[in-house]
Amino acid sequence: MNLVNYVVAISSAIGFAFQMLIALVTVRYFSPNDVGELILISQIGFLLGTVSLAQAQIGLLANKSDCLRNDTRIALFSSLKRFLIFSPICILMVWASKLPIINSTLWALSLAATLMTWLLVQSMSLRTTSFFSQSCVRFVPQLFSLLFIIGGIYFEFTGPNFLLLAALLGYFVGANWVIPVIFFKSQSVLSNKVREIPRETNSQSRTEFIDDRSSVLRVAHSFSDVLLATSILVVWQRLYGFNETGFLAAPLRILGFIPAIVNIAWAQASMSQMQANEGKSLIVGIFGFISVALLGLFSYLLISSGYVDSNWNGIYTYLVPLIFWQGSACLVSSHAHIAFQKSKSKEYSRSNIVIIIIQYISLILPLFVPLSIKYTAHFYFFASISFFCYFFLFLKLKSYSK
Repeated sequence: MNLVNYVVAISSAIGFAFQMLIALVTVRYFSPNDVGELILISQIGFLLGTVSLAQAQIGLLANKSDCLRNDTRIALFSSLKRFLIFSPICILMVWASKLPIINSTLWALSLAATLMTWLLVQSMSLRTTSFFSQSCVRFVPQLFSLLFIIGGIYFEFTGPNFLLLAALLGYFVGANWVIPVIFFKSQSVLSNKVREIPRETNSQSRTEFIDDRSSVLRVAHSFSDVLLATSILVVWQRLYGFNETGFLAAPLRILGFIPAIVNIAWAQASMSQMQANEGKSLIVGIFGFISVALLGLFSYLLISSGYVDSNWNGIYTYLVPLIFWQGSACLVSSHAHIAFQKSKSKEYSRSNIVIIIIQYISLILPLFVPLSIKYTAHFYFFASISFFCYFFLFLKLKSYSK
């Protein structure tokens, strides 16, 4: 691991710590219904933002030109075009979730636009020479949201709209990092030179990463992935209500952050520095799995201690299957960059899409079984299928290294 990996890992961990504090504050002072509505609308916004990006943040790292400004402009403006094209998805998902159409759609659109830009900026920062930008963009937005929520609690603001505003302001702060690149010519921001490392190491470990997927394949991969994540919450809300959705969404949001950290701090950072780091990827993946398990244990102890209201005891149902599901996702995230190193990005995306289809079938299959299936059995079934699918994909990525 070089200095960039450490900077990104530490700053992402700080951002995760702030995200944990946000979760602790929200479950302490807000109801499962408020948190469930917040996460559902946020997930709809995440769906649109991710589809609009179409993994442009990966292309920004894999397919480099000599000018970061042009690369960022192209990625941002193409994402904005897709944002306009796919924006009706928000209305459809809001309607499917039985949410208020106008209010919820406006929130989802706003969250999608700012989140999309912030995710792009995080990859953009990996091509700069500024450790300050690489680190602050990963935790300042969460800190801003946390302070806003604490202030709102002091003045007794409540309800999902307040929580949505806190999330939106945090995303907006993160998105503003794109302004220096788009509008101003700053050497510390625009330089995309790979950070200097010892020449003997440089000659041995410099690796080319190529993303040769078509726009259609990238959009299909992004859309299928985020549609599944959103559909889980939509299905739970329609079948089991906002309370049960909150019980699932709260730990999923927290545990799901670990695979994201692994992907950003390891896979994307390795791509930005043109280093494969294949030998250490398994260690990073296992460490991520263990971190998910420890975080799940911490959640269990936190609820058992009485820190949160007893209304949140329904989270117990989801912790064990979530640990195995998100833990296996860490193994995949730590090896994802190998597909781009070995020119297997197309095969990787197709495999992901097939796995997502299998997951989607396991999600909706219980709806068509003429039996009375409780949410517990439903989720255990889905999470088990997801675990085996991700473990298969992990083995497939490992085979690329041979």
